Amino acid sequence: MTGLLNGGLSGFSMGHSDIGGYTSVNKTVGSYSFIIRRDKELLMRWIEMSTYSDVVMRTHPSNKPDFNHQVFSDNETAQFFAFFGT
Repeated sequence: MTGLLNGGLSGFSMGHSDIGGYTSVNKTVGSYSFIIRRDKELLMRWIEMSTYSDVVMRTHPSNKPDFNHQVFSDNETAQFFAFFGT
């Protein structure tokens, strides 16, 4: 966040991230589970961050769409995104 907001001082005045990220992991190796997943709260916080730091507000379903919460997953999230996107 700090880098995105202050990048203009170094000549990088435009930044972008896929809202919610891209990569998700759900892998078990032996007795260890490695899980990286976008839940509803993470998506909503990322939407807030992108409102003030990104040139373009672009969502991404991720590499495992059914494993992650999406902007269109429920009405509350859709309205939240619409509020910050206007």
